[in-house]
Amino acid sequence: MQGTSTSTLLPENLQGLLCTYKHMFAAISSTCCSSVFGYPLDNLKTRMQAYHFKSLKNCTKASLQKEGLLGLYKGVSIQLAAVSFVRTTNFTSYELAKNSLAIEDHFQKCFVGGMMSGSLLSLITCPLEIVKIQIQLQKIMLEREKVKIPSTNPLKCLLSVAKERGFFGLYRGYSWHYMRDCIGMAIYFSSYEEGKRKLGNMVGSESMDWKCYIRLVSGGCAGLLSAMIVYPIDSIKTKYQKEIRKQGLHGFYSGMQAVLLRSFPLHAITLFVYDSVMECLGD
Repeated sequence: MQGTSTSTLLPENLQGLLCTYKHMFAAISSTCCSSVFGYPLDNLKTRMQAYHFKSLKNCTKASLQKEGLLGLYKGVSIQLAAVSFVRTTNFTSYELAKNSLAIEDHFQKCFVGGMMSGSLLSLITCPLEIVKIQIQLQKIMLEREKVKIPSTNPLKCLLSVAKERGFFGLYRGYSWHYMRDCIGMAIYFSSYEEGKRKLGNMVGSESMDWKCYIRLVSGGCAGLLSAMIVYPIDSIKTKYQKEIRKQGLHGFYSGMQAVLLRSFPLHAITLFVYDSVMECLGD
C-alpha cells in the first residue's frame, strides 16, 4: 500500500526538500518522539550501571529527591541534537549496506547490514556517550566521589575530556562499544525486518491499521531483544567510560529493570515513526 502523498498537503518546493532529505527528517521525528519518553529511563539505567542502587525504585526516588524531574533530563540536548544525526547515519548506512550485499537470505542480509551499520555507528557514538555519561552522573559523582564535572554543556564537557585524556580518551572502552553497536544493530534490524515480514504474512492484510500494529509490535520486540542480549556488554562499556571498578556479575545487570521498561515502547515509537514518515514521503 502506498503512503499518502504529501503533494496535496505541502508546497511543491517543500515537498521536494523533505523527499530529498527524508532519512534525516524521519530520524529527527523519531528521535524527538522517543526521547520524551525514553531519556529519563536511559538516565536511570546509566546511574544504576555506574553506582550501586538496591532497585530501580530506589534509584528513581534518590534521583528525584536530589535533582528533581529535570535532573533526569540532564544531557538531553546532546541526545536530541546528536542522536538525530546518529540515527540518520544509522538508518541510511543500514539501507546502503543491506542493498549492496549479494546475500539471498533476507534475514542474513539484514543481520550483516545491521552489523556493518553498527561498526560505522560506533565511531560516532563513542565520544558522544562518554560526554552523556559524565553529564548524567554529574551530581552523583560529586556526592559520592567528590569528582566535579567541569560543565553540563555538552561541547565544553567534550573539550574538557579531550584536554584531560587526549583525543583517544574520547574512545575509552571503544572495543566494548564497538561490540555493543555491531551485535546490537545486527539483532535490532534483522529482528525488526523479519518480525514485520512474518507478522505481515500471518495477518495477510494491507490495511493501514494493521501496518501500524505490525510496526509497533515488531519495533518494540526488536528493541527489547537487542537490549537484553547486549546489556552486559553495554554495562561493561559504561564502567570503562566512567572509569569505575567491577562490581561482580550482578554489576553487569544493574539497571536492567530500566532497560526492560524502556526498550519496548521506545523502539516501538522510534521505528513506527521512522517507517511512517518514510512512507508518507514516498519511500
